[in-house]
Amino acid sequence: MNLYFAVFIESLKSTLWPALSEVYAYAMQAFGGYNMPLAMCMSVTGVTVAGLLLWAAARFMVPAVATKRSARYERLKQIMQRHGKWLLLFTFSPAGFAIAIAAGLFHVPLRIATSLMVVGAAVFYGLVLLV
Repeated sequence: MNLYFAVFIESLKSTLWPALSEVYAYAMQAFGGYNMPLAMCMSVTGVTVAGLLLWAAARFMVPAVATKRSARYERLKQIMQRHGKWLLLFTFSPAGFAIAIAAGLFHVPLRIATSLMVVGAAVFYGLVLLV
């Protein structure tokens, strides 16, 4: 069970130090005897929690930036909410931390952010771990 927790922790940290969770997952797959769907769920949960923590930090703890509501900020906010939210499918990637912070800063709704993060991570880890 400790290796499953390690996959979760490495996935949680993967937004800052990418590819570590994949190393654990490949080792689990190579040595066998592990429940790979459980490892995938732990990885998806870790990436999603990390992305949501960054989203929340940008959304609620950066009021100084958000108070400077210029026309440019409002335009970027509209673009992010309309088109940029789809980038949240890639929060598992090395640039995922920046995507999650931008989504929080430009007020992408929590429900949309969470669902896109989960879907993106599930597809990625499903391909990595189960195929």
